[in-house]
Amino acid sequence: MKHQELISPLDNRYSQKIIELSNNFSESNLNRTRFEIEIDWIIFLTTQCGKNFKSLSSAAKKNLLAIKNSFDETSAKRIKVIESQTNHDVKAVEYFIREEMIKFSNLKKYQHLVHFALTSEDINSLSYAVLLRDAKDIYLRKLNVLIKDLNSKSKSWASLPLLARTHGQAASPSTLGKEIKVFQQRLIRQKDILKKLKPLAKFGGATGNFHTLDLSDENINWVSKTNKFLSSFRIDQNPITTQIEPHDGIAEISHCIQRINSILIDLNQDMWIYISNDIFKLKLKEGEVGSSTMPHKVNPIDFENSE
Repeated sequence: MKHQELISPLDNRYSQKIIELSNNFSESNLNRTRFEIEIDWIIFLTTQCGKNFKSLSSAAKKNLLAIKNSFDETSAKRIKVIESQTNHDVKAVEYFIREEMIKFSNLKKYQHLVHFALTSEDINSLSYAVLLRDAKDIYLRKLNVLIKDLNSKSKSWASLPLLARTHGQAASPSTLGKEIKVFQQRLIRQKDILKKLKPLAKFGGATGNFHTLDLSDENINWVSKTNKFLSSFRIDQNPITTQIEPHDGIAEISHCIQRINSILIDLNQDMWIYISNDIFKLKLKEGEVGSSTMPHKVNPIDFENSE
């Protein structure tokens, strides 16, 4: 699809402002993550899960890792072609891995381990958790830039007097630095909460009971074993689920970000009012037009877009 044919302004006019998050949450990156998890699971089963799984030779492991590291745009397109036939996204990734493995004679005997003992939600919940983990890092990095800027401004303007308002009416004086400090402290509190929140993943199979893994070797503690596998992705396991991980961790993170966004809306609206009351003055960038009919006019477009 051509760039100008995309529906959302986030995909064209404002795409550069969210490019890191866009790349992170793209379907291509989602399929890459699914692809890597499936291959890592084969390696894990054949190296750390007992004698019932045929040991992976160093040469076979090298070939598997070569497949894992070869994922590119062509791989992403091939998965979509397979998906058009299966009408199942995770199954398309599984079939693609089998296609790649059959190219190596020492990997053919391990094909049955692709997606072994898993249901789609095992792969998806872990994939989404990885994407959300990385997105949280991106978000926090950008939030820290804003908090640092607010801290700098609150210090610089700590003694700059400001006629405060309550109920929209003139009230006792304050300082501009103190009013900026309010937003900095609100954001710090939510940032500290967000840093502690973690997305969860399940890896317990079709109904969350680990039954296929138990059948493969009942002497292994599969809850502990799969927890070790998920930990390699820096993701915590939810060991007690149905087929579906309930996504409470995603909701917790989303609600925290919602609170941060509400604080930012307050900040934007206060800045907008300060501009309207001539406390701040907007600068006109050369070549930029503030209004289609009033060229002398400057609009607080960045604050409005942020809202």
